Amino acid sequence: MSQHHPLVGRALSLDNASISEFKKARILEIRKVFAKHERDTATPPITACALCEKVLALLTHIKKNKKDVTAYIKLQAYLTKRRKYLLYLKRTDFNSYSYVIKYYGIKDFDDHMHKKFKTRKILPGLYKDSSMPKRIPLRMNEDMF
Repeated sequence: MSQHHPLVGRALSLDNASISEFKKARILEIRKVFAKHERDTATPPITACALCEKVLALLTHIKKNKKDVTAYIKLQAYLTKRRKYLLYLKRTDFNSYSYVIKYYGIKDFDDHMHKKFKTRKILPGLYKDSSMPKRIPLRMNEDMF
């Protein structure tokens, strides 16, 4: 019973799989490579690779459906999550970080470049009276006149 007809094997192969089935199969392969034990599913290398696979699957979807705006929004969310996981991996486990970067062909992230965009400091000499700008009201009231 373990031997199937060749047509059954061809029908069940990944060549005929949808994008989501192919993505799931790739994530299972990644778990075999990076798993520390048998039931390991959520260590940072596995999660970063899973996010890379989601990004690749979404990019193939976007190439076919260019006007799908929600796919672009999901892509941006996946890219930020992937960047955060990869930066965490870089800080904690550099060997697995370098392997993931080489495997997917991603550029090396600089920590200081991303920290620059997270916080914006207003310099004290920027305004004439060197004070913080006042908050602009959302609606005009009679008190303003």
